[in-house]
Amino acid sequence: MERRAYYIVLRVRNKGVGEILFNIGGEGESTTFIRVNGVNAVSVFKKLIGLLSKQGAVVPVRITDRERVYSIREDLGPVIGAYMLLLRRARNYEKWFVFLEELLDEKYPGVASVLTVFLEMAIEFSKTRWASVKKGGYRATLSPVVLDVFSSSLKHFVDRIVSVSRRERLKLK
Repeated sequence: MERRAYYIVLRVRNKGVGEILFNIGGEGESTTFIRVNGVNAVSVFKKLIGLLSKQGAVVPVRITDRERVYSIREDLGPVIGAYMLLLRRARNYEKWFVFLEELLDEKYPGVASVLTVFLEMAIEFSKTRWASVKKGGYRATLSPVVLDVFSSSLKHFVDRIVSVSRRERLKLK
């Protein structure tokens, strides 16, 4: 991917319900590519920021009562974007968190670069197939249809990679 700035944003609404936004762009202007919301958003965000902090991969940009904005290290930005795709319509957030943790611990060599390409494909496909969608006061670059297609495909890919990797590790023991 070309040189970009990556941001992860938590917006908290009434009653503690939040939404996580994955943005790409500059400090002055960024575009939301992926949004995950719901009752679990705040806890998912906190775990993600905690994990990325251990890796030295996030820097707080702006922290208020209602919004937390973090800049993501450039080499991990696309990986976190793909991770946000995994979270879309997920039922078991812990499963995908464990995968990300293992990925960052380099238990899946080469998979981070595949995730980067996966996110780039979703962005490119959305550009050629559907125009940006204005929803909820922000412009989302990826259409919901594209997000659903790539999210389910990525979940299947990750499930297979994890399964194959675990079998290989068992053989080595």
